[in-house]
Amino acid sequence: MTACIQSVAMFGLELWWKGGNVRRTTGRADELQLLVNQQARATTGCFRTTNLGALAMESELRPAINQLENRQRRLRQRLLSLPQREEARDIVKVPTTIGKRLAAALENRWTATEETVLLEDLESFEAALIQEERAEAKKEARKERQGLVMYTDGSRLENEAAGYEVVWKNGQTWEGIKTHMGFNQEAYDAECAVLAHALETATKRAPTPSHVTIFTNAQAAIKRVVSDDPGPGQKYALEKRQHIATLRRAAPDISIEVRWCPVREGVEGNEQADRWAKLAANEPDTLGVEWPEEARPRSLANIRREISEKKWMEVRQWAGGRTSKQIYRMPRTQRPDGAVAGSAKRLAARFYQLKMGHALTCEYLHRTKNRPTAQCW
Repeated sequence: MTACIQSVAMFGLELWWKGGNVRRTTGRADELQLLVNQQARATTGCFRTTNLGALAMESELRPAINQLENRQRRLRQRLLSLPQREEARDIVKVPTTIGKRLAAALENRWTATEETVLLEDLESFEAALIQEERAEAKKEARKERQGLVMYTDGSRLENEAAGYEVVWKNGQTWEGIKTHMGFNQEAYDAECAVLAHALETATKRAPTPSHVTIFTNAQAAIKRVVSDDPGPGQKYALEKRQHIATLRRAAPDISIEVRWCPVREGVEGNEQADRWAKLAANEPDTLGVEWPEEARPRSLANIRREISEKKWMEVRQWAGGRTSKQIYRMPRTQRPDGAVAGSAKRLAARFYQLKMGHALTCEYLHRTKNRPTAQCW
């Protein structure tokens, strides 16, 4: 439904959609909503008169107006993710109709955004990335190792503050570097930044260690290490390459490993990094936390989160304004039950009809004044 029908029906909407209250576009949204309604009924097997808000929540098909507005926001995000020299990135700065519309698609609550670049000459990536099964990774994290062994962790709290920590053992005590990142970053940014900071810390050791092992619990950050593509976290990926090259120049035979370490498995270094990362995010002015001299640009991952949260908030508001709490109870998420979705269509249709309070039962027929009582015949 979404990949085939809706993608064709909404093709090029970033150009022709001008907003819900603009002449000649409201009708297009209404036409698309009729299409979405038909898709939702076909998906769930419900009747034509079934409540639209309940249909939207149970079918996982978002209302047309929400999809139109959200695609505008996603286009703005894609433009912001382009390299600095791309001319398309400057569309939002041009005082044209589409430029003004894209500029207003996201709230400008920041002064600068994470920048990306397109480089021709890159430092080679000469480090081992190791992701093993949980049991084996836990065993490796507890081994005694040569050289410098560091544990890293990034954290984002409910108050939207982010920070990260690099720890290593000096004798019997733990040492580390706590860094606060501000309130416009994501846990993903913190996990990417902490790996770059760990490698930078290794470059400042004298003498240069023969072995450098970094443990992290973020698999997404490990994957970002090897990719230099423009997008979230690119800055830290490029910094990692530079620090690895610096270590290689200082010690050509150095062994550099970045290993995955599972969380909550009792690994001492991982637990210590987790505790201090939360302190770095929550208490930036105390306990030896580094504070950036100037606010970091808002990350692309943080913008993506805003778009996603706004999308689902709009869906719930749209559906909630069209349903009755006495008849239908909205679920917490717009995600269908896997057991129902995988069952026979006839059985699933009965389930959805009953759940939405719009089935051929005496209670429904009595409510619609088609039977004198709600007692089953």
